[in-house]
Amino acid sequence: MNKQELEDIVRETYGMYNKDLFEVDRQHIMRGWWAVLKDLPADEVRKTITTIATREKFLPPAGQIRNAHLETRIENPPPTPQQFWGHILTVNKNLNTGTRTESPKKIAEHPCVKATMEELGTAMLGVSTNGDRTFVLEAYTRHTTTYLEQQTVVESNET
Repeated sequence: MNKQELEDIVRETYGMYNKDLFEVDRQHIMRGWWAVLKDLPADEVRKTITTIATREKFLPPAGQIRNAHLETRIENPPPTPQQFWGHILTVNKNLNTGTRTESPKKIAEHPCVKATMEELGTAMLGVSTNGDRTFVLEAYTRHTTTYLEQQTVVESNET
């Protein structure tokens, strides 16, 4: 993306949220957005912002736009917390009844799922209450947050 495309995107974004882009702030805002978004394709950033604008009530910062854009390009996104909890219940049911019900491989073998199960160890056996669910999903959320941060981090963003 070039600087003119970025300026157009910033103005369009402010317009989507009915926000004024004051001339006194324009240069600082453009510098900040440029630092975070300059290596992304302008047309794809526009699509991401349009998607965010239909879901979010408040003007997102440039970092949120970058993360939303990059998260849509993650090859192996983590299962949702609901999918993970379902997997845990399946594993526990199999252990308690001696049956063999398979979770989808995409869920069972995801690095976030494996890391969480490794962290919790035997504490995840027999979970069933809402308190158990909260405890397990907090651990899972920690692992997914770390995973997503590693997938969306800016290695080098040269000028």
